[in-house]
Amino acid sequence: TTEKESEVKSGFKVPRNMMSNPDVTRLINSDEIQSIVTAPKEPHRGSTMKKNPLRNLGALIKLNPYAKTARRQALLLQAQRSEIKQKKLENMRNGVSNKLGKSADVKKIGKDFVAALRADHSYEGPDYEVFSNWLGQEA
Repeated sequence: TTEKESEVKSGFKVPRNMMSNPDVTRLINSDEIQSIVTAPKEPHRGSTMKKNPLRNLGALIKLNPYAKTARRQALLLQAQRSEIKQKKLENMRNGVSNKLGKSADVKKIGKDFVAALRADHSYEGPDYEVFSNWLGQEA
């Protein structure tokens, strides 16, 4: 019992009940307890994870609002360049010259110059066989 010591174990008493009234919820919600208890604390929110502005566009725009415009201009420029490249590749496939600045007159002058070189010089013999093949002449 709670008053009498144990006969088996010397100096041992059964623990006494700490509360005389076991209705804990009624006690906690009573006005006497609630007037003393502090208000419940808001849960602590941890700090947000830092984002790398070189990889995260939103973080970059927060630091530098002009980055959005610069990125858009870079994308437009890239699209224009790829379009020009596609046109050049298509022209190469069709055998059309990609040199937009050279007119037919300039091309004719170049062709005449090479023809004059071929006519002025006659490279014959085994030493000039490779060179004549390079010029497009038959050895």
